[in-house]
Amino acid sequence: MSRIKKYFNNYILKKRYIYSLSETEEVNVRLKKTQCVILKGASLLEHKELFKESANTNKVFERSKNHDIFCLTCFDENKALVGYFWGIVPKEKVWHDSIPIEVGQAFLFNGYVNPEFRGKSIFPFLIDKMSRYIKNEYQVDEIIDVVEVQNVASVRAHNKVNAKIYSNNFLIKFIGRNIFSIYRRKIILLLRNKRNRI
Repeated sequence: MSRIKKYFNNYILKKRYIYSLSETEEVNVRLKKTQCVILKGASLLEHKELFKESANTNKVFERSKNHDIFCLTCFDENKALVGYFWGIVPKEKVWHDSIPIEVGQAFLFNGYVNPEFRGKSIFPFLIDKMSRYIKNEYQVDEIIDVVEVQNVASVRAHNKVNAKIYSNNFLIKFIGRNIFSIYRRKIILLLRNKRNRI
């Protein structure tokens, strides 16, 4: 990305895709053995050290007291962390990075793949596994997540599971701060907690 495009994207207008993950396709991960577990509630706190790569971990743990927040966490045969993906099924409307997450929706966020395991289809595997878990465990109308258009690796991973673009989202910025979010044909003024991350 050129310097001008990067500046425009970071300080003036950013385009993002909102993906629907309600109908994903299974992906085979290129590892001999992968063991995945869902961590939620007390088990999240017991494994807090796994999430040191995530900047918002403390906020996530705080929110997990009031909402169904969980994390799909995967390990290889030697118990090395392969990657994880967070999910929330809110009990009331919440905001994540200028996007409203409504009751009846599930939202995936803060996906991470250990650099040692990149290039092995781990991220699409996490997207599909997490979507299937939510469909089996929760009664939700839709499962969504947000991806910045210039995040080529994430867009490729979503295409690999056949995720559909549910909506576009545009963030109008002033000196790098999100001021308006254009989402589902609505212009949302981003006051107070609407810019927060889960």
